[in-house]
Amino acid sequence: MPLFLFFSFLIYSIIYFSPSFFPLIENDSLSYVNNESIRLSLYPFIIDIFNEKMDNILYFQVFLLSISLSLLIFSLIKQKINKFLIFIFFLLIVFNFYYTSFSKTILVEVFYFAAINISVSLILLYKNSKNRFILSFIIGIFLGTIIALRHEGLIISLFLFSLIIFIESHK
Repeated sequence: MPLFLFFSFLIYSIIYFSPSFFPLIENDSLSYVNNESIRLSLYPFIIDIFNEKMDNILYFQVFLLSISLSLLIFSLIKQKINKFLIFIFFLLIVFNFYYTSFSKTILVEVFYFAAINISVSLILLYKNSKNRFILSFIIGIFLGTIIALRHEGLIISLFLFSLIIFIESHK
C-alpha cells in the first residue's frame, strides 16, 4: 500500500506539472457546466458537487487519473508481466501530455478514461481473485459509469463485460 501511494503521488506530480494542450474551458465545457440536455448528467452532477469551483475539479481529475493509472500499473505487475514492458507502458502513458491534458480541462474525458483504466485493472485482477463476487459488483459499477459518462461507453462496456464472460468460461 505505501508503494501504491508513492506511485500515485509520483504520477500525480508528473501529470500536474506537465504541459497542457487544452485551456481550462473548452468549447464543450460550458454545456457540461450548464447541464445542457445534449449531455449525459453524471459529469454535470460532479461539477455541481464541487460548486463549479474549477480548480477543485481539476485537482480531483488529476487525482482520479493518477489513481486509475497506478491501479492499472499495479494490476499489470500482479499479472507478472515483464517489468521492463510495464515501465515502457508507464512512460508512454504518463508522458503522453495530450492524454494527461484532459485532466486539466473541464471535459468528461478524464472520468471516462479513469473508469476504463479502473475497469481494465479490476478485470486483470478478477481472474486470480478469491473475492470474485465483490469484484464483479465493483466492476459492474465502473462499467455502468463508463456508460453513464459517454454514449459510446456502451460499446466499450459490452466489450469489457465480454472479457469477464470469457474469463469465467475458461477457468
